[in-house]
Amino acid sequence: MQGVLIRSSEGHIPVERLRIGDLVATPDGLRRVHFVGESSYRAIDLRITGEMPIRIEAGAFGELGPVEPIQCSPNHAFLIDGCLVEAKALINGTTIRQLASWDEPTVTYYSIELEEHGLVWANGLLTETYFACRSGENDSREAWDNHAEYLALYGKGGHMRMLVQPRIPLARNLPNRIRQLVGLSQADMCSAEALALV
Repeated sequence: MQGVLIRSSEGHIPVERLRIGDLVATPDGLRRVHFVGESSYRAIDLRITGEMPIRIEAGAFGELGPVEPIQCSPNHAFLIDGCLVEAKALINGTTIRQLASWDEPTVTYYSIELEEHGLVWANGLLTETYFACRSGENDSREAWDNHAEYLALYGKGGHMRMLVQPRIPLARNLPNRIRQLVGLSQADMCSAEALALV
């Protein structure tokens, strides 16, 4: 979300200031930003659907980071101990929690698209870039407020191959080592899963 710093060839840039062609750091070297999608939602709708942002405090994953707090969508994944773990699976009620309220009427999420699904550093923590997929005739990019701009530049675009790391969407699927890393108890896991089902 706004203010999260992305490591680039020009230093750390707030995600909302990234532009097409900017070079961002990945574990495989510098990669060009293909597009930055923006999706805005009414906060009241996100509260109703249980999709309010997740806040990850600085140091929530120990030496892995992040160096400053991160706020993101519940389905956004971070590379933790070799796994892509969605934020909603990590909720422990203290250092990682789902927000109950929002100061503004709308919530805006930013999606960094590279040529392929990849990893970048956000506030010092490795996080996934946008994963484009299709469901029938529907393109996942259609959720972007600036989708028309993408169409004008690239047409419909294609889908992507997902990163090879295993993806963990639910707390009950977490390996013990990750549960221990974030201090996730059985009670926390039950609470997080109940929220995810709302």
